[in-house]
Amino acid sequence: MKTFKKAVLSLFSLSIFAISLYAFSAQAASYSFNIHTQVTGSTTHSFNNASTRTTVTAGSYLQSTGTTPTSSPLNYRVRLENTRWVGGTSYNTSSITANNRSYTRSFGTIDSGNYRINVALVKGTTSFVGYAIGSGSISQ
Repeated sequence: MKTFKKAVLSLFSLSIFAISLYAFSAQAASYSFNIHTQVTGSTTHSFNNASTRTTVTAGSYLQSTGTTPTSSPLNYRVRLENTRWVGGTSYNTSSITANNRSYTRSFGTIDSGNYRINVALVKGTTSFVGYAIGSGSISQ
């Protein structure tokens, strides 16, 4: 009976260790942007081969006055650009509305590697000239 208890305790301890290793291996990155067309960050972020998502909030502003438009906010997308010269896959979110609300979008499962964050306005989504200001985080 004593041996059985030791075995169960050892298995339990090993399981807790494995779970904590997995939990702390997740990667995260923060970013902010002020874009008229697009911007790519200079920081390289290392991500694992895992399901990856971004949570982001941005607002639309009129170029002429700096005020928020009353209708038709800008749309943008976030992209993880692989830094490999050859064979690196980059990943995009779907279009996100810059209306000062928080959105979460998935990149799907990405390849492990180094990435830069790119944010770009989606063309043809509004009739005014403007820019978007926002910030977000990427997590796995």
